[in-house]
Amino acid sequence: MGKLQKHFTSEAHKSALTDYCNYMKKSNNIDVMLDKTVREQKIQEESNQSFHKEVICILLDVTKTLARQGLAFRGKDDDENGNFRQITYLLSRHCPLLKKWLDDSCYRSYHSTYLSPQSQNKFITILASSVNKIIRAKVKEFGQFSVMAYTTPDLSHTDRLSVVVRFVNNEGRAEERLIEVREALNKTGVGMANDILDTLQKNELDPDNFVFQSYDFASSMSGVFNGAQQKLTEILGRKIPYIPCQAHRINTFIEHGCEASIIISDMFSVMQELYVFFSSSTKRYSPLLNKLADIEIALKLRNLSKTRWTARAEAIKSVWSSFNIIIEVLDEITNTKDKFDKSTRNAAYSLSKRLISVDFVVSISFMKNVMYKMKL
Repeated sequence: MGKLQKHFTSEAHKSALTDYCNYMKKSNNIDVMLDKTVREQKIQEESNQSFHKEVICILLDVTKTLARQGLAFRGKDDDENGNFRQITYLLSRHCPLLKKWLDDSCYRSYHSTYLSPQSQNKFITILASSVNKIIRAKVKEFGQFSVMAYTTPDLSHTDRLSVVVRFVNNEGRAEERLIEVREALNKTGVGMANDILDTLQKNELDPDNFVFQSYDFASSMSGVFNGAQQKLTEILGRKIPYIPCQAHRINTFIEHGCEASIIISDMFSVMQELYVFFSSSTKRYSPLLNKLADIEIALKLRNLSKTRWTARAEAIKSVWSSFNIIIEVLDEITNTKDKFDKSTRNAAYSLSKRLISVDFVVSISFMKNVMYKMKL
């Protein structure tokens, strides 16, 4: 060990270094300790920092609550009436600390309150980064993982790729965690494969621990020759077993099975026409709601999901449980000339006849059992 190394590890050097660090803290400087005015200023600064930290913690809690409940932070036009601001205002009526923060905003530079859309987005980013860090740590701790990925358009008609990792914890239970949602610019098999690998690398997950993959039945994902599952195997230079998504498999099976039967397809058409008939007019929907309110097991009509066929079980159940009431209301509309016009009465009559047909009754009786078995 050299002389310099001995000096750095000596107690005298460590003590001197501690004294220097204390001196560098302004609150411990000798001039601060001797000057009462300066000392009071420093105390006030520390008090303000503590005050600001408490406020930020409250605002982060508001952010976490809204995110957990899946609620929008702000409206389209007026941010003042957004959920984030209104919940903050509500808390301020019961929290003196938060009220003081809002009331004193006019005395701060730029009148800052941290309630702006930019601040809200910053809070979301901070929390997302924190959650992502925890997820990465868990995946790394348990080692091997599989990947599930799926693309879907959002409200802005932009294709989004969701990447989920699945792993087994120390208790032997499987866990699934979403690690990223990104824009899918290249929807070919190669593009998807590169996006998935880039996501893993960006989140510091070792591709060597990537052992299984599962996607839907889209050719760009599950294709044997040019799908993402095959391209990932080629890029990584080793076989990564591909398991088709069972939820998508069941959904596809039900969809094609139902479409193979004209009678079943017609049953769904009648159900959709029934939903549109009542939901498009409050005048028609009102008598139905009044009668449904008197029946304990009755359910409101539901729209048919265009993508999740297994979700149609709920729509079938609502019609089946309220079948007699629906027929009764349709007959009332048909026979009430003073309230409804001719076209409405004709539509109600037509729907009533189709609902009580043998094909419809047998089909819905059969499908309610099949759909609920598949929904599990």
